[in-house]
Amino acid sequence: MQRRTTNTQEHSPRQTWTPGMPSWFARIRKAVATLLWLALPSLAQPVQPPVVSDAAPGLPATPSSVVPPSTTPTPPPDSTPPPRTTELIDYDDAFVRLGARMPDGSTIAVGLVEGHPGEYAPDPNRPDLVGIDVVPRSGRSVPFGHATGTASTLTGKRGVAPRVKQLACWSTPHWLTHGYLNLGTPRPPAHRADSPRVFSHSWVAFDEARAVPVLRRVDWAIDQFDVVMCVGVNNGKDKPVPPSLGPAYNAIAVGVDTGNSSGGGTTVDTPGRAKPDLVAPGNMTSFSTPAVAGCAVLLLQWADGMVIDGHVHANRAETIKAVLMAGATKHHAWAKAPGRPLDEHLGAGRVNLDNALRILEGGNIAPGQRIKRSKAWAFDTLAPGATDRWTLEPGGDLGEVSVILTWHRRITGKPIALSDRTSGPRHALWYNAPRLADLDLRLVRIDEVGNAVSTVAESTSRIDNVEHLYLKSLSAGRYALEVFRDQAVDPITDETWEYAIAWRVEAKTD
Repeated sequence: MQRRTTNTQEHSPRQTWTPGMPSWFARIRKAVATLLWLALPSLAQPVQPPVVSDAAPGLPATPSSVVPPSTTPTPPPDSTPPPRTTELIDYDDAFVRLGARMPDGSTIAVGLVEGHPGEYAPDPNRPDLVGIDVVPRSGRSVPFGHATGTASTLTGKRGVAPRVKQLACWSTPHWLTHGYLNLGTPRPPAHRADSPRVFSHSWVAFDEARAVPVLRRVDWAIDQFDVVMCVGVNNGKDKPVPPSLGPAYNAIAVGVDTGNSSGGGTTVDTPGRAKPDLVAPGNMTSFSTPAVAGCAVLLLQWADGMVIDGHVHANRAETIKAVLMAGATKHHAWAKAPGRPLDEHLGAGRVNLDNALRILEGGNIAPGQRIKRSKAWAFDTLAPGATDRWTLEPGGDLGEVSVILTWHRRITGKPIALSDRTSGPRHALWYNAPRLADLDLRLVRIDEVGNAVSTVAESTSRIDNVEHLYLKSLSAGRYALEVFRDQAVDPITDETWEYAIAWRVEAKTD
């Protein structure tokens, strides 16, 4: 069900392509690009979706040559996730604490995307996955070993969300095109009432030229439908963040908790942004990604109950992302460079399910209130030039303080028609114009009447849609946590913007 109404449009029916269309357009629709999903650090399995492009008005798409099929073998059918994933993300602590109230994923629709036509779905007869309805959305599929491994990390007897009832599966090429994103058509992403609320993507693609329309459709879908998409970056610390899907602003990009995965900033669609957002256990990002997706499934299930109880924004995609990132634990080597909100390879840290659930349980604390709960969150709207504030008055010294602010990039998505100067026919495309407000985050020391005395910490990236404060300790005193929009640098001057903020304040330990 569509939940957002901002910038939605009526969509024109698909156009019929006539013989008089320009040859470059016909070639585009027939060409092939190579996408690679992560299998082994030195092994990648190609899939071959049609090359398609959402060209901006006035900018012709560029034809691509046909890439021949690769002879690279598929991964072994016994590909399995690493052991003890649930223990390493503090699933066990949450289970002991919550007991019968522990969410299990049984009410959340989940999607798995990877592989190529005919070989993309997990083995439903695998003992770990027995009882789960594996639904092949991209036609018939033989069991795919890599998908079986990623699915077993996400759900089933060894998975993070053990009782997911239905796992909808797509091949990567089909999901990118007519299966979901509708890339290369004048139509928006095809989200249905029964579409997954959480997607896990254990694949990457390296085609920079065509990454931008993919990323913008992904961001549009996440923003419009409150979908949570967990996307893997590449394996290897020396590898850059791949063009797809890691750089998507609104997605949760995932690396491995050893740091042996992509980092150093995005290379497309505003280069230099901080990705990954989180890391998780796994010898490869193929398996760390579904671990985070499983956490998102459990958080959404818990959040749905909170919505019924009056916390109406608990299950928003921004809230889930902020809660996951604020709950992350830091490796001793974690550090962020000046001007960057996250660690180059570790993001906000390793996902911690128990912390995230505790933060979500803390509820929505509206701006203007005093922070009395050490783990909580807020969802609100901020106007240009405005500031939202929460006060914090610890009576004694504190331990770790972790605060995450996140908000969505918005995409104006609508079908348009272009006329060719030579032949004259009108060609339908999906226009995608991005815009992003600039929100900032700071912690200030205040006096008895609430005036700022000094800045303790701040996060003010000009290109990211996440800000992060992390302090190993905080002394007793009076403080204010502020979310603000500086009109001197904010490119958006006429729109309010929704955001989610989440915090985790720990007691001091000796």
